[in-house]
Amino acid sequence: MKWSLLLLASLMFIALNACGSECHDSEEKTESLEQGQGELELKQEDFEGVSLEIGVLEMGCNMCRGKVERTLTGLPGMKDVEVSLEDEKASFVYNPEVIHPDSIAAAVTRAGYVVIMP
Repeated sequence: MKWSLLLLASLMFIALNACGSECHDSEEKTESLEQGQGELELKQEDFEGVSLEIGVLEMGCNMCRGKVERTLTGLPGMKDVEVSLEDEKASFVYNPEVIHPDSIAAAVTRAGYVVIMP
C-alpha cells in the first residue's frame, strides 16, 4: 500500500511538472492597456495593418504557446495572431498607428520569452 501511494505521488509530481524546465508559469498577468481616458478597442476589420513574423524562443509546451498568443492578442492594434511552437515563431498583423514592434517585443519578453526581431 505504501508503495502504491508513493508511486501515485511520484506520478502526480511528474504530471504537474511535465512541461519541463523550459516552460514558464501559466499564471497570466493581466494588464490594462489604456490610451487617454478610456480603453482602446480595435476590431479586426478596423485596420489594414502591417504583417510581421518574430522569433519566440523558450516556449516548451502548448501552454507556453497559448500564453504567447494571449499576450499578443491582448495588445491593442493586433489581429490575425498565429503562434507556432514547432517553428518558434509568431506571426500577426499590427496597426503601426497604435503599437510599435518594440512594444510588441517588450510584451512577449515580459511574459517570459526571448524575442528575435527580423
